[in-house]
Amino acid sequence: MTTITKRVDGLVFPESLRWWNEQLWLVDMYDGKVLVFTPQSSLVETVADVPSILGGIARSPEGIVHVVDKSRRRILALKKGGPQVFADLSDMGTSPLNEMIAAPDGSFIVGEYGFQLNEGEHFRKGRIFRVSPDGSVTLLPGEFAFPNGMAVIPETDELVLAESMGRSLSRLPAFGDSPAQRLVRFDQGHPDGIDVDENGLVWCALVGTSEICCINANGRLLERIKLPSQPYDVCVAGASDALLVATSDAKDTDLARNELPRTGA
Repeated sequence: MTTITKRVDGLVFPESLRWWNEQLWLVDMYDGKVLVFTPQSSLVETVADVPSILGGIARSPEGIVHVVDKSRRRILALKKGGPQVFADLSDMGTSPLNEMIAAPDGSFIVGEYGFQLNEGEHFRKGRIFRVSPDGSVTLLPGEFAFPNGMAVIPETDELVLAESMGRSLSRLPAFGDSPAQRLVRFDQGHPDGIDVDENGLVWCALVGTSEICCINANGRLLERIKLPSQPYDVCVAGASDALLVATSDAKDTDLARNELPRTGA
């Protein structure tokens, strides 16, 4: 029996959940905030307030948190004096950047939409970039159907990638030295945020079905769990029997309003 407990509400569109040092880091994407939630005290703190739409967050080897500024195609370093531009990808494309994670070598892996989704452009596949610790950017091989959630399998350093518009999860080497291989394709739902647990199982949020699901290393679907609100990301927390899930019932038309709906939790 799965128990669902609401721990935080009043958010707009929480995404990019990260479990660091017994705290949950996340972005409230359309509210332009990087937040930290401490489960022991139920306290939510704002770490950075950025007047933009935010994407993935990742930490450098030195522990500095970086966040994606989606529409400006920049990666910002959150330092004591405020956010600073770490890498600018605006000359390498026009579509928004999206999710970002830290690779085993200390670089960042970041994807792009591939087209202007909110402006009605026709679908085009997106690309994935590697950003080195010095801020230099290289393009990884391949194009992907709306690259979204990403996670690294610790034992192999492989990257698991959610292709939202391909309704699939793919595996590819984090260093891009061989082609991607499809892990699983979903008959229903579009995969969004993902995470890998200590047993190498992939947990995934499915947009359109209000479910999270669990897949093993061979692509076998082990479990589907229905939620009362639409999930967009999952995070394996410190406990072995619990997941943290980001949800929101906001619609695209709601997010275009001046007063944003706070249905996120």
